[in-house]
Amino acid sequence: MTKAFFQRALVGADGTDASQLAIDVAIALAKRFGSELHCIGVIRPPSPETEAEGVGFEQLERDHKAIRDQVGSCADRARGEGVQAITVELDGDPESVIENYGLENEFDIIIVGHHHLNRFRRFLEGSTSDSLVEHSSASVLVVRAPSQES
Repeated sequence: MTKAFFQRALVGADGTDASQLAIDVAIALAKRFGSELHCIGVIRPPSPETEAEGVGFEQLERDHKAIRDQVGSCADRARGEGVQAITVELDGDPESVIENYGLENEFDIIIVGHHHLNRFRRFLEGSTSDSLVEHSSASVLVVRAPSQES
């Protein structure tokens, strides 16, 4: 007996162009395979440096609203295509939160966008997609946005 592919899919929504492209791919995949799609948004806690600069409760509320809007839009688009969609908003480090949520909920595939970060930013912030590919027990599909050529 063979297992159906991609019954449960997880897509990261962060409002970037790469994320929007990943959502497009996730919805198409979920529609094709009849998958349940979870749209997850993760609010990164403010760093000590950011807190020292005076970013406070108001900014955190704006971040929560933005994530709520992004995962809501993801789910609305999926439902418009006939896909069962669930929204998830969590706080923490995106790499570990997505990885742990994926593990706890036994997803078959995690779909994320890839941002073209320069080496310095990648060193400072890390890469969610790289981390998930390395550490997730689920298959990971990294959707690359076209390069911005100048």
